[in-house]
Amino acid sequence: MAAAVPVAELTIAVLLVVPGAASAGTVAALAMTVGFTAVVGLALRRGDQAPCRCFGVSERRLGPEHLVRNVILTAFAALGLADGGTEPAGLIVAGFAGVIGALLVVWADDIAGLFGTGPAYRR
Repeated sequence: MAAAVPVAELTIAVLLVVPGAASAGTVAALAMTVGFTAVVGLALRRGDQAPCRCFGVSERRLGPEHLVRNVILTAFAALGLADGGTEPAGLIVAGFAGVIGALLVVWADDIAGLFGTGPAYRR
């Protein structure tokens, strides 16, 4: 499964930029974020304190902030389904916002660590 996730993510990224395939990519992205959210929710419910490896190696333990992050990503994927088409200028703005948003999501654990929120780091 660990090897399949990056392949699926890359496939989704390609679908999102291929003309005529963006809707399929958006549906796939929504399905993937729903799956990730469910897995995190179940792990938290079981009391699993494993490190979150969502965006690479991290010692930060899985916590509620990971569930919130995934719910927000799922909401954005759902909003993508509501888009009925965008002008090129809108795509440029959306792309820029997407890059900034992606960086914030990738660095969310580090940002939370700066403010001392969430589960402590394992040593």
